[in-house]
Amino acid sequence: MKHAYLIEVNSNFRILNLLIKMLDDEENDFFILIDAKVKTPISEIITFQPKRSKVIEVPRMKISWASYSGIQAVLTLLETAKMQGRYRYFTFMQGADFPIKKKSEISRFFKEHDGYEFIHFDPKWYEFGKYKINYHHFFVNNRYYRKSKFLKAISHGIALSEKKLGLIRNRNHIFSGSALFSITDNLCAYFLENKDRILKLSKYSLAADEVVFQTLIMETSFKDRLYAYERLGGNLYFIDWERRSGSSPHTFTEEDYDRLMTLPYYFLFARKFSESSSMSLVRMLYKALREEN
Repeated sequence: MKHAYLIEVNSNFRILNLLIKMLDDEENDFFILIDAKVKTPISEIITFQPKRSKVIEVPRMKISWASYSGIQAVLTLLETAKMQGRYRYFTFMQGADFPIKKKSEISRFFKEHDGYEFIHFDPKWYEFGKYKINYHHFFVNNRYYRKSKFLKAISHGIALSEKKLGLIRNRNHIFSGSALFSITDNLCAYFLENKDRILKLSKYSLAADEVVFQTLIMETSFKDRLYAYERLGGNLYFIDWERRSGSSPHTFTEEDYDRLMTLPYYFLFARKFSESSSMSLVRMLYKALREEN
């Protein structure tokens, strides 16, 4: 079963290399979209040359946190992979992610659950999901938005004013969850067929990548093939929000090794890792889980 790993990355390149090395297999190919703000050539970013997998660089684009560019990046990755080969599954990842199961276990899981869609939904996020795409967030695409209290204040002020006045952009029932997913070739094709609608919904929205895919799925029969979608791990990811830091999940360290290694079988990947805090842990995971080709 051919699998395309779609990876958006702007840092943590040593982690990325170990991920590719760990999943190197004739069934797996990697599509890498590097943020255009990174000027380093891919030959210096990906220093490991896989023996069986292909590594395809997707044209770079500037990606800003929670912005329209995030949706553009996901759709570009899906489109490129769909055109490049015949893949059964497409897994969207970011540079802060890493596998926590052996590649043979990951492959076996997808074969045993062939046809399911692995996307996370969280009812607690639905109300905020409405706020994200029902009202205009004009300054989210600004590269300084994430750290600018001034831009955030103006953007939220406009959105809250529209909410108070009842100026709703989208009347559909809204669903929301994690932006990370694994989907079948059929759902990939459906998303690309609806590319214009996805982009329209995402324009001047806030973190639309956590809303539009979930919302589109629930309008179709694909919703009947969702895997445990309202459970942590519905997208096969373990993300520790209980120990969150602001708007970000907990960053794993060596102290989390035992926990990560003993999670249930449906947690194939985990987030969040960083080179500054997690590199020794990532090496421990790689050493324990790697399999020779």
